[in-house]
Amino acid sequence: MAETIAPLHPRIANATLDMAVVILLVEMSSTPSVLLTKRSIHLKSHRGEVCFPGGRVEDGETIEEAALRETHEEIGIEPNSVEVWGRLKPVLTRNLRNAVVPIVGSISSENLIPKNVQTLFSVSLGELCRSTMYTKFLTYNAEYTLPVFFSRNFTVS
Repeated sequence: MAETIAPLHPRIANATLDMAVVILLVEMSSTPSVLLTKRSIHLKSHRGEVCFPGGRVEDGETIEEAALRETHEEIGIEPNSVEVWGRLKPVLTRNLRNAVVPIVGSISSENLIPKNVQTLFSVSLGELCRSTMYTKFLTYNAEYTLPVFFSRNFTVS
């Protein structure tokens, strides 16, 4: 299930690497963009949150396989249509016990079918690079400062 990856932060060494997401790059209206989802308010966890498509790694799956399977389940993108570029370092979740492994990949324009998400939208890379606002998350004994983006009617943090 969980794979071993060289940690960036000491807490990641003790975290369970059981979640994976795909940072999907796509050209929208001739502009390089990233696909994001707003999760359905009817799901058990992370209701209404803006996030990358992805989810839990199942037994016997690699991190890439899990990320691509979850992406297919959530937004209908066939795993073989994603050109996987590689992995980024794991990121701790807010509970400090789990880490999410981001996979970066690209797709060509295609029809997307949101299934477990309320909304699928894209944000241009240029828009993401212009962020000047930050927010703090307080969890247990940790404090995170993260950029915040306001894109259309969505807050991305």
